[in-house]
Amino acid sequence: MGEIDSFGKAWPLLKLCVGESFEREHWRRLITLLDMPKEVTLDNMKFKHLVDAVPLMLKKAKDIKELSDKAQGEVTIREAIRELRAWCDTAEFVLTDYENIGRKTPLIKEWKEVMT
Repeated sequence: MGEIDSFGKAWPLLKLCVGESFEREHWRRLITLLDMPKEVTLDNMKFKHLVDAVPLMLKKAKDIKELSDKAQGEVTIREAIRELRAWCDTAEFVLTDYENIGRKTPLIKEWKEVMT
């Protein structure tokens, strides 16, 4: 396989690694996965390092796709947590007292709405 063919096959893998889903920890994992020299870090990595790693990248395509899927899944979780925090900041509960054996216990009155 020629160099141009290799780069053509590696391009979709490189595209998986860009965007908001890839954070520092994912880049560190990719650097390790591609057996880059120990001195290569996210802060000093160059495009040349990725180009040099194309042959290994093609061999580890499945691992790169899994890493990308993991990163995307983490974005979804982070967004859900952010939405939950925003909801928690504004949520108000309507309470009612439940009496049993002379003891009052506050209960959420409209719990169905809360669950929704």
